[in-house]
Amino acid sequence: MNFCFFYLAEIKDIVKKYLEKPYQISGLGLDDKDVYYDYIALLHLILIKKGMKKGFCIPGNLRNGMKICKELKLKFAKTDYTINGAVVPENNSLSKETTDELVKMNTGHGTSELICSLDEKIVNEFSKKDTSSIRVGELEEYPDCCVKQFVINFWRDFEYIAELIGDDPYNVEKIMYWKRDARRSEKIFENLKKIYMEFGEGRKKFPYTMHQACTACLSDGENSPTGKMNSKWKEICEEEFPELNEEIIKGSMREYKENLWWDQSYEEYMKGYYKETEKHGRTN
Repeated sequence: MNFCFFYLAEIKDIVKKYLEKPYQISGLGLDDKDVYYDYIALLHLILIKKGMKKGFCIPGNLRNGMKICKELKLKFAKTDYTINGAVVPENNSLSKETTDELVKMNTGHGTSELICSLDEKIVNEFSKKDTSSIRVGELEEYPDCCVKQFVINFWRDFEYIAELIGDDPYNVEKIMYWKRDARRSEKIFENLKKIYMEFGEGRKKFPYTMHQACTACLSDGENSPTGKMNSKWKEICEEEFPELNEEIIKGSMREYKENLWWDQSYEEYMKGYYKETEKHGRTN
């Protein structure tokens, strides 16, 4: 028996124990969310261990993150950086004054994430320097096209609300509060519908990736940057961790079906909303 056999057997044992009693290692996992995302996170940490991925960010649960990193013998560090939560896209339609206020309101200090890698230099670089969705994309090696669309989608929420209530720095609190509130207009609803429907389609097409695939990647399928990444990771998961693979596939289909809820018209959505408010006695 060679070293590779023992190495793989050790990781398989970690996977087996995790599947028996999963715990949160993803910002989208467990609690009121689907454990599917924790299973993907585990796969991505294994990919780091195998030298197939640069790094990973575990948000929100330091104890769990440290536990799994120690088991996989990965380097890790708690974050201490400025979070630039809103990246301004190239074709920003908002005034400089409103833009500056929104950027300010979305900037904070991050100390509750864990940066993981095999490389100590990567851990130090990404746990200390300012971060953003673009920086996370660099760490986790998301395709540039997908990161760019994520940035545009995030900022578009602000632009659509500003169209309704006015592009004015005095309105930024309302803009923040109402972002992604599909009740406010059909335009906002249709934008959210596109985002969530594409997210669901991405779970079905690319179940082994963590990021949201962009429209181009969904269209190009296996030949896209996300598709090629998914195919490579699928092979590893299917061959080496069949039980984990089974759970990931089941979880991806749950997410796909859940997001099909958005396949409705704005009129149908609003009828459903008012029906719920009447049922629970809410009005706003």
